[in-house]
This record gives sequence, C-alpha cells and structure tokens, in this order.
Amino acid sequence: MTSKFIYCSNCDMVIRHLLSDGGYKCQGCGKINTNNTDGIIDSMIEELENVVKEGYSDIEAYKYLKKMSTKDTFSKEEIDKAMAVTCYGHFAGCCGPEKACPVHLAVCEALKLDPVELFQFKKDAVDTWLKEKLST
Repeated sequence: MTSKFIYCSNCDMVIRHLLSDGGYKCQGCGKINTNNTDGIIDSMIEELENVVKEGYSDIEAYKYLKKMSTKDTFSKEEIDKAMAVTCYGHFAGCCGPEKACPVHLAVCEALKLDPVELFQFKKDAVDTWLKEKLST
C-alpha cells in the first residue's frame, strides 16, 4: 500500500497517510486528505497560506474594532459586525470576564462595555428566563 508523510491539520502534525479512496487517510485521526496528496512540502505551504489568510481576516476585524472604539454611538449593524468577531458571533455565547478572553475584551472595549457588567446582565437575563420557563 502506498503511503506518504503529510501534514494533517486535524492532528496538527506530520503523520503517515495511507492511500485510500482517492486520497490519503491519516493514520492518527482517520481524516482523508483529498485536496493535496503531493507530500509534506505542498501540505505545509497550503496550511501556511490558510493561516496567513485567517491572519489577514483577524487583522481587518481588529482594525474595525479599533475604529469603532473612537465612536460614541453605534448602529445595530455596527454592533452585529463587532460581535461577529467573537467565537459564537454574539455576546450570548461568550465566556465570563474571569476567562480574560482577548476577543471578548476587545469587543467590549470597542463598544465601551464593562465586561463584568455585561456578564451580570447576561446572568440576570438567563435567571429570569429560567424562572419564567421552569416555574410551576
């Protein structure tokens, strides 16, 4: 059976892949790599290009947050665009301030929100909702 060492983005390491179903199957996680079966050099180039693209996207998002931080008021669209930077695309999915998540804190800074106050509001809102939903 033909095999190659290919970078597996799922395992985050170079690992042997065995030829399987038109691609190479990772021996670590089982993911089939059909995009690039040329070998480690091409796999690493592809992975680095993806990282660079993601990096440029992140830079643009933080530039937007920086621009917003100079404003006093925000439209609904601006707020939605700022929250889209967070992991879940909205403050509702964010962790509390004790995690010190730099993304969450950057969005709070841009929108001039106190992270502790925001967390307390979310907690109160969920408590109220649960009380209404689960009370008999």
